[in-house]
Amino acid sequence: MATLDQALKRLETAVDRLERASETHLAHDTDKDELERQLSAMKSENERLREANDDIAARLDAAIGRLKNVLEA
Repeated sequence: MATLDQALKRLETAVDRLERASETHLAHDTDKDELERQLSAMKSENERLREANDDIAARLDAAIGRLKNVLEA
């Protein structure tokens, strides 16, 4: 019986370790999914800001051109 009790205890310990490892893995996957969502959102925001920057640069160039024309006239 002592051998059976020892084997059951080892089995219980192994199952506990597997459960902890599984929980850690699931938490890691959840973190990874959240990070991927955040990265996607940041990429979208970055693209929006680039487009706004391009628009502002074009408008500033046009305004500078008009000011040069006024000053030269």
